[in-house]
Amino acid sequence: MNITHTRTEHNNIVDDVGKDLVGVIRKQLMKGQPLHIVFDNLDFIILANIILKNHRNSDMHWIGHYVTFDRVKSDNLDDQSPLVPNKSSFDNAGNYLLSKEELKEIPDHYTMLAARVLVQFVPCLYPMAKVVPRNIKHEYSEEMKEKSIIINLSIVPYNQSKHSDVCQYLEYVQKLIKDIHNELPEAEAGKDVSVPLCGDQLGRERITGAKKTRMGCDLPSERFDNILECPTLWHLKQSFLRVGTSACGREVGMLYYMRQHFGMNNVKSDVKKNYKAAESLMLSLTKANLCAAFMEWSGMETLNANPTKVDVPAKDASETEWQQFLDEKVRAFVEEFVMFEFDRERILRESEQTKKKTERQEDQGVPDKIITIEPGTDVVLVQNKDGTHAGIAQGKVIKLVLPDGNVVAMQDKTSVKITAVLNSNEIKVDQIVMWPSSMLAVRQPNIIPTPQSDIPPISKRDGVMNYSLQVLQLGFLLMNLNDKEKEGDGNRSLLNWKLLMLYFRCRSRGMKYAFEAMRFITMTKVLYTARVAHRVIHGQFVNHKGGAGNNYANDLKMEQIVRNNKDILKGLCANKTLKAVQRSSSAAYGLHQIVNNFDRQSNIPTDSTAHTYADKQADEREMIEIICKIKPFTYQPGREYISFNGIAKSPLEKLNIVMLNKWLTDHKKKLFQSPYTHVELEDEDDDEEDEDNNDDNSSDSNEENVSDFELQINSEDGCY
Repeated sequence: MNITHTRTEHNNIVDDVGKDLVGVIRKQLMKGQPLHIVFDNLDFIILANIILKNHRNSDMHWIGHYVTFDRVKSDNLDDQSPLVPNKSSFDNAGNYLLSKEELKEIPDHYTMLAARVLVQFVPCLYPMAKVVPRNIKHEYSEEMKEKSIIINLSIVPYNQSKHSDVCQYLEYVQKLIKDIHNELPEAEAGKDVSVPLCGDQLGRERITGAKKTRMGCDLPSERFDNILECPTLWHLKQSFLRVGTSACGREVGMLYYMRQHFGMNNVKSDVKKNYKAAESLMLSLTKANLCAAFMEWSGMETLNANPTKVDVPAKDASETEWQQFLDEKVRAFVEEFVMFEFDRERILRESEQTKKKTERQEDQGVPDKIITIEPGTDVVLVQNKDGTHAGIAQGKVIKLVLPDGNVVAMQDKTSVKITAVLNSNEIKVDQIVMWPSSMLAVRQPNIIPTPQSDIPPISKRDGVMNYSLQVLQLGFLLMNLNDKEKEGDGNRSLLNWKLLMLYFRCRSRGMKYAFEAMRFITMTKVLYTARVAHRVIHGQFVNHKGGAGNNYANDLKMEQIVRNNKDILKGLCANKTLKAVQRSSSAAYGLHQIVNNFDRQSNIPTDSTAHTYADKQADEREMIEIICKIKPFTYQPGREYISFNGIAKSPLEKLNIVMLNKWLTDHKKKLFQSPYTHVELEDEDDDEEDEDNNDDNSSDSNEENVSDFELQINSEDGCY
């Protein structure tokens, strides 16, 4: 039997299916599940069969979006006042950098990630798999097992690159929110509704810019105060794993060498063309270096050998013994080869604590020690402005002699001749001033002590070892980002935002991403209310099918929806009118529900969403053999990669703590004054042309010139 209907009947059916999206969303809100909206640009071309002056190809730049709902409850949290009413109490070291608890938490996570790799490749550690957890539990693990409700909204014809269109889109979102809440119970309808609007970094900036143009409006709804623009995670990972070009880095053991050796032609110089392939290569090299490091640390000649430097439990040992080995030995290995770079943060925190202690002593009238600075010393004159210390001039300490031959000397002041004015209208160059000795900063070399480790200090550099150490550090952060997404761990996500801020801050072209991370931390720890911050932090993930470890970033789901929408557009053929596109896209959720109900009533099993993947272990084992031949973790002073002369042990070695503190303070104050602050950058690459190509993974041609290809992963020492 064949069932047919006319085009008009088909359109009527599709209209009926998609017309009640607002009602479906309202039902979920009545269950106490606040909504999130995730959006992204949707670009496509309508080709003309015959091109005329008045009939040409059309480039369409529209917006696709969907609604999802909170799985972690936040009703019991305050939604009236910001988290930190007194902004002056929000210090840099305690909030933007890793706390003591977080410094203890990271090795725990990294130990689990390292153990998962070691039990795959090191035969003597195979029995340890029984104590290595498949999922890293967190506070809301049970809630994150729940299947997310994802409702596609109709495509809207607004171009993100135009301020006027973005304002119209926000008006559309505002009207949608109003329509949804209009028919809710009176107690719910009267509440101020805050809705996170999540998009990539460029989309977030455009929403902020559009809201800035409405700052002068009278009504909060016209200023879009209730729409909270938030960055997303999957696009941030792409930025972290950003790809550049360089004519260097072809030595054995480097990323480019591995790409060529294993014929990974799908790893592009632009990671956005095939992010999965670039990520896979980075993770494989990380695993290879991890196994090579463990072999050196434990005294193993080959993977199949038994360690000579570490006592490994017997194969039939109890779980308690293996758990002890994991907690003590594997953790010690991880702390030595992956974790040592974070001591820079401890130094900044200790310096701020010392400054606060000094200020408290001054307030309590505790007499200061007599400070003596030798003549000829270069100093910076410091002044306390608005509760913060700022340098106002540079000078040189002099010995001030009066005409009668007497030397001017004061117990608490020092004579200084000004050599440069930094930030003052009262002091001039060559002026001699008597300045409080306690407010003089003596210029000293930027020397930061190296933590205790078997890894040699900078003065005895081994460039090959340092390269592999950086691969481990960056690769483990990428592994942690992936695992955090799978578990839906919002608190660990906030920790990773802090790390990403530091890594981006070390890159000459990563400043806008560092600011994005800094802004996210500021909003969720200061400016948002407790409830909004909780919703934003734990609403970064969706779980399409339910179950533990099945979460992923909400913007990755948006990319999948964009792909599905493009399939719908292809099916429309020449009928790509706005009405036809909106009719089809708004009916997607309803049609999906109809198909699921039909399958369930007909006892048709659900289609499997699992993918089959080629086994990478053979290639990764060969990669381990290649790495072991160069022995990167056997210390040999003076070794260098030609393209990485002088590479440090960590990308954070070049992090200027003083400049970081100043940068955080300046941008923090701007955000406190206005949340519409943005960072001005020079010589920053414009990624706009690539933002919509994340799912367009074309293959390499045989004629492609890859001689200048090289992966660059967050380092200024060279290209990876």
